[in-house]
Amino acid sequence: MRAFIIFFGFIFMINVNVSGQWIQTDGPYGKTCVNTIICKDSLILASTWSGIFYKHQQAEHWSLYSLETLSSWSVKGDSLFFCNYPYGPIEMLNLTDPGIPPKQISPLTTNELLFADSCFYSSNLEAGFVKTNLNGLTFTQYNTGLPADTIFSPWLGWVYHYDVTSIAFKDGYVFCGTQKGVFRNTPALGTWTGVNNGLSTDLVMFVKVFDSALYTGIGNKLYVSQDNGENWSMLLQAETDVTCLWHSGSHLYAGTRGMDYSIPMMKGKTGFL
Repeated sequence: MRAFIIFFGFIFMINVNVSGQWIQTDGPYGKTCVNTIICKDSLILASTWSGIFYKHQQAEHWSLYSLETLSSWSVKGDSLFFCNYPYGPIEMLNLTDPGIPPKQISPLTTNELLFADSCFYSSNLEAGFVKTNLNGLTFTQYNTGLPADTIFSPWLGWVYHYDVTSIAFKDGYVFCGTQKGVFRNTPALGTWTGVNNGLSTDLVMFVKVFDSALYTGIGNKLYVSQDNGENWSMLLQAETDVTCLWHSGSHLYAGTRGMDYSIPMMKGKTGFL
């Protein structure tokens, strides 16, 4: 069994092993949306539409770090690489001393960012899935097999928009979330293949790998796959959209949209393995 924290304006914590009841922590307050949760050792960062908040794992109080909102991020060692919503650029923050201002490393704008194999893997609406060198100045697109919308631009004519929302690596596979479900590829980045057995083929909020499992959020549901996306099982059906997921130690942290979330409806609704 695992313990979970659900973010939705107010922040609540549930420990499945103890009581299965929701416990409110101290802030942040108001109706907002948590779009990113980052854990490094005991430090937890939560990016919301109202700014970035932080606390240490055992602390009850959340503090405001900045008024920015993260659109994408990746952690390598003690460094957090991130892009601010909506226009970037990519910057680097030292997590051991977050009081030091971040350093800009690339002018690129991304809605997903992952560091692997000495490269950045990123995405945005126009470029789709992109592999970039560390300085962010050269990049290659890999979109064969991904769903796309055809959009007419008065300046460019007909163009393709690839809504790649998330990227993950697991067991020799590359996964990405799209507006029409989860897709899988090999590191050679040939043709993408949909892996959506058990999922609704709608907008994917995230694809995450923790331990030996693959997780994704679609609408108000959280899913898990133990076989690299071949089959999916639902773990949680929330009252509002599940927007992000992270873990620290034996805990998983899930963020939801803050609109009209019903606390009494969630009491005792664990549904987690």
